[in-house]
Amino acid sequence: MFKRTEENVLAFVLLFAVIGTAAHLVNVSTVWGPAGQHFTLFDFFSALPAAFLGLWSGLAAVLIAKLAAVLVLGMPLDGATMLRLLPPLAAGAFFYAYKKNVQTNGTKTKLVQFFQFGFPLLAIGLFIFHPAIFGTAAMLFALYWTIPIIAALLPSNLYLRALGATFSQHAMGGVLWLYFVPGFANPSIWLALIPVVAIERTVFAGGIAVSYKVVDVAVNRVSAFLRTADGRPAVSPQAVRKKK
Repeated sequence: MFKRTEENVLAFVLLFAVIGTAAHLVNVSTVWGPAGQHFTLFDFFSALPAAFLGLWSGLAAVLIAKLAAVLVLGMPLDGATMLRLLPPLAAGAFFYAYKKNVQTNGTKTKLVQFFQFGFPLLAIGLFIFHPAIFGTAAMLFALYWTIPIIAALLPSNLYLRALGATFSQHAMGGVLWLYFVPGFANPSIWLALIPVVAIERTVFAGGIAVSYKVVDVAVNRVSAFLRTADGRPAVSPQAVRKKK
């Protein structure tokens, strides 16, 4: 993580927010996912800021980017728009938790464990016990949300970390759409989405993993430049993290 100065944190929060806002303008797909929803380039790296900035600063960067995109794109501030603000935060929280699973203690350990295990289990329970879903074959859809749990139990692997993050986002979005978007309390919709989600999230996990590598290189260079400009020796974020 970066050296925790207010200037560095603010600079990188704003940088991620600007890039994230611009990424909303690049549509990746208008087919995958629930009807009327489209995915953008932002979905490929919405999980990343927490990995570089820390949990709360990273989630703040994601939220700023989402809100700015709403203004730039002229989207209405209706219920559906507000619901779309939340799933990327779940992805960021899992990406952070996966990285920190052996480096925390006390209260933070409980928070990390919730992101890794508690939240997926909560999402599964809310989905399968919904009155429209319980007792139908659509309950199988919730098995996708065991993937973050499995990923958290396996040795550290960037692709698994990305897969867990994108399915955490998917779990949040799935539960919100089921409970709050009219028309989605229909088992046939979720059954039809099962094969679509397999392709969709596999691709997104790959995009997140690649984006992480790209952003990691870019952040190293920006951090080195800022330190050099400030008259201090250039030290990469990795070096700071290893030192800690």
